[in-house]
Order: sequence, then structure tokens, then C-alpha cells
Amino acid sequence: MEFSNQRLLVPEIPPRAFEACYIDEAHPSFCGVPFVDALMPTFNAAQLKESFNKTNYRQASVGDSDIERKRCVYSLKDEYTVLVPEFQDVYDKIDLAIKSGYLSREDTLYNYEQQRQNLHYAMSNDTVPWRDLSVPRPVRNVTSIIGCKGSGKTLVMQQCLSMYPRVIWHAKQSEQVQIVYLSVNLKGATSPIEYCSIFLQSLENAIGKQKYASEVVVSPNLRAALLKIRSLLITYNVGLVVIDSLQVIEKWKYEERNIFLEHIDGLGDLVPLLLISNSNAIYELSDISQSNIDWDPLMRFSGKDDLIVERWSLFSKKLWKRNCLKNQSPELSDELSSEWFDACEGIIGLAVHFFVACQIEAINSGVEQITVSLMKDVRRKEFRLKEGFLSAIKSDKNKIFERLINSHDKRRVKPKNNKSNQALAKPQNPEKLQRNDFKRISRKDWSKLPLDDLRYLFSQDKNGSFYHVLKNEKLILSMSDLISYAELPSAVPR
Repeated sequence: MEFSNQRLLVPEIPPRAFEACYIDEAHPSFCGVPFVDALMPTFNAAQLKESFNKTNYRQASVGDSDIERKRCVYSLKDEYTVLVPEFQDVYDKIDLAIKSGYLSREDTLYNYEQQRQNLHYAMSNDTVPWRDLSVPRPVRNVTSIIGCKGSGKTLVMQQCLSMYPRVIWHAKQSEQVQIVYLSVNLKGATSPIEYCSIFLQSLENAIGKQKYASEVVVSPNLRAALLKIRSLLITYNVGLVVIDSLQVIEKWKYEERNIFLEHIDGLGDLVPLLLISNSNAIYELSDISQSNIDWDPLMRFSGKDDLIVERWSLFSKKLWKRNCLKNQSPELSDELSSEWFDACEGIIGLAVHFFVACQIEAINSGVEQITVSLMKDVRRKEFRLKEGFLSAIKSDKNKIFERLINSHDKRRVKPKNNKSNQALAKPQNPEKLQRNDFKRISRKDWSKLPLDDLRYLFSQDKNGSFYHVLKNEKLILSMSDLISYAELPSAVPR
């Protein structure tokens, strides 16, 4: 992308932006901060109700064709969630982070006037204005949402954020842009420089390509790019930065991970942050965050069996009504519910995926009914690769999400430094580990070996060049032969 010279605050309204409308001063929620007062008129009860029932799938009927029913069933994936009391906790923390972040941020015009008065007072009274205590100071607000993979963390975050406008244009306030929230998903990022690219892409999507190209110039240097990100958050009055899939940095280099975490820690002093991750062990999110939310909507890791049964019963019965099979009973039996729970261990994402797979199998087979035997067949076919993950959940019900999700990494754990492992690493008698038909033979006796032994061939060469012997015997493959070798792949994967 080509960038022109940087010009900040170009008077051009971003696409799909709300024009700021402020609440009246007599309103009890009026606070005098335009970035907060502009949020109130954009929110209404109808929008809140719609966000709870917001779906992108259509309920299929028994009379629809097989293709239409399959299409509706597949649309349940990554769309269906469950409303739980913890949903309100997530929304409250997001709402508090956005509003408190704006309230604690210094207003430029007021700050300039206040500093001028402080300087005048200091000069007239022969005092030094070390600091201005009247100016509000930023309040650090970093929240982490930690939950098992497939528990619906990203979905509940998106539903909460959908209650706010993404961008607000303040035409009467120096034509400022207010980005209420900026979502940065690190999924697939392999380095901090890719994080910078994803961040800038999110910013471009928010303020529009034309405005972005006119105002933003970023250096390819990593340190300079990270500093630029900090300045852009203030320039566009970002209310909340959401960083999703934070667990990917586990695979980054140690130095890169430290640079990134220092950067994230520094951002927390500028704007509120919402960090979403599958793990809390590697990144030490507790050191960065002021509040943590263990997202466990079905209480699978709570250790309270009565809550697990209650949450699972409400969730499964509601989802069961979404089936469109011709011979299916409208009520979910206890036997099917137990088999279903055992197949997914109470994880929302896996539960929906399993329900979809069972319906597709019932339609394809012509049975048009979900039975226990059909569930077992689907589990054997579709969930065979997930058995390691599920068995880890069974063995540990008390949180520790990172150990459950990364259970496949246990096979890569280094052996402990004990006597048995030392014996394997340094055998006392290496000759016993050699082949039985291989014996050490002195070089002077190589001429007595069989003709097909390479040591015999070397003993017959007067030049004493082992490479020369191999080449004469056509055992050296040249580069031209290598390229023209038909069985080799045309491209070697990196």
C-alpha cells in the first residue's frame, strides 16, 4: 500500500461512522466528556434485545429438502451460544473499561487552559509547578478473559461489543474520530511484526482506506512500528483495544515474546485493554491484568456437579429444539443427553459441532433420527482426533485450561535428568548397541573385505580419495541428475 506524507486529522468522516449526538446537560448520566456523552444516544433497549437473539441461521423445517436442511444445520457452527449470568459480568467490565478510559484521559483544550493558569500562578507566587494535580490521570484497566478452547470467549466478546457503535465522528469537536473499540485477532501471527500488520489492518478497516492512506505512515522497523501504534491509539481516541488469540505467542521466539509483552504492558497505561487467551501460564497475564474472568459458561471446570447438570440441561434442551429430522422425538432423553455430554465433555463449541455432525449423519443415512448408536458412530468417525483433548479434561476438572488445550505437547516434554535417562543418553558399552554383523576392521585389512564393501574399493584407489572412488562407482549424484530425477518433488516445502 502506498502512503502519502502524513497529515493528521483529515476532515473526512470515516465510512459507516455514527455522527456524534450528545445527551443533555440535565441528564443524570451527563459527565461533560464528549467521548462518553456521545455513547449514550447510540444505545437503546431494542438493540440490546436484538443482540441477545442475533443469529445468522434459519430454523429448517421437516418439509425442506435435504440440501436446505443441511445448509441450515451447518450454519449453527460458530454462531450458537448460550446466555449465562457471566455474560453480564463481561459486558459490565467492557462498559466500565471504555467509559473510565475516556473519563481518565486528559482533555487537550482544558489541559492547555489549566496549565496556562498554573504557570501564571507559579510565576506570580514565585513557586515551581512540578505537576498539575487538578488534571485527571489515566487509570490502568486491563482485563483478561481466559477460557478453554471452544467455550465461546470470542463470541460473547463480539456480542457485548456489538452494543456499541464502532466509530463516532465528532464534527463539532474539532472533527475528531472516536474509535470506540479496536479488535486485533492474533490468530496465525508468527512474530511481532505480523502483529503490527494485523493492528494496522484493523485500524484501516475502522477509519477507511482513504483516510488511513492519507494519515498513517509506518516504519518497517519493529520498534518504530510499535511506537507508532501507541501514538495512533491516542490520535484516534480508541476507547478499548481487544487482543484475541493471545495464546499464539507461545510459539514465538523468546526475545520476540518479551518485546511484545512489554509493548502490551505499556499499552495498558494508555488505553483500556481486553486480552483473550486459552492459557494463563506462559504469558503471565495475571501480572499484566487488573481483573481476570474465567470464562466457563457450562461450569465444566467449577467442580460443582449440580451446577454442571443444571447448565448442561438448559443448554442441550434449547439446542435440541434446533433439530430438523423427520423421525426425531421433540424431547431430549436422559440417555441421549448423557452420551452427548460424554462426547464433548460439556464444551460449547464441541457440543454444537457434535450435534451438527449427528444431524448430518442422520440425514445422509436416511434414518432421520439421532440414537445412542448413531452418536457413538459419529464420535468414532468425527471425534477420534479429539479424544486426547477430551481425556485430559476428564482427568482434570479444576481449570488449568492451558494444560488441557496443550495436552498434545506432553509428548514433547524433555525427560528428567535421572539415572535411568543418563544411562540411555550415555551407554556404558557403545559396542553392544552396534549391529551384530558389523565389526571394526583395521584399515590395513580392508583389501581382504568383499568386493561390494566400500572400504575394499577405497583400499584399491591409489589416490586415497574416497570421493573419487564413489564417483567412479557412480555413487555420487550430480546436480543435473538431481534436477532431472523424476521421482523427486518439483518444490520442496519450507
